[in-house]
Amino acid sequence: MARRFSIRIGARGIRAGVRQDRSQFFKDLTTPFYNVNREGANVSQGMRDAFWLAGMQGGFKALLDCIKQFSEADFTDDLKAFDVPALIADGDDDQIVPIANAALRSVELVKNAELKIYKGGSHGLGQPHASCSSSSSSSRPNCCASSSYSKISA
Repeated sequence: MARRFSIRIGARGIRAGVRQDRSQFFKDLTTPFYNVNREGANVSQGMRDAFWLAGMQGGFKALLDCIKQFSEADFTDDLKAFDVPALIADGDDDQIVPIANAALRSVELVKNAELKIYKGGSHGLGQPHASCSSSSSSSRPNCCASSSYSKISA
């Protein structure tokens, strides 16, 4: 029986998944990462396999160190120190790091920041895939080439 992936696992769950069976964990993680569990999702198995491969190429200690950094480090001062214009792009359906926990907070901290919110966009927003290559990608969620975004300036 296949294990179900819980999208609300947090850093402890991610660490446990990597320690227990990182191969299956990275396969399962592609579902919420690319919003494969959402209606209209069009992410190829090849894209999901490439994500899995990238995860498997990371050294075990490096993966655990990465999890520690993204879950425990406070980057507030780093964001406040930006002194050049910045673009912050996020999807409004990011199941890995909800927009309220990242982009909406970041745009308040970064001077001269512009926030683009992509309707239906996932955590994998910046990686083009099959649905982004069609001529109708401008109306598809999850495509940075999409013109379907809201613009907010700090």
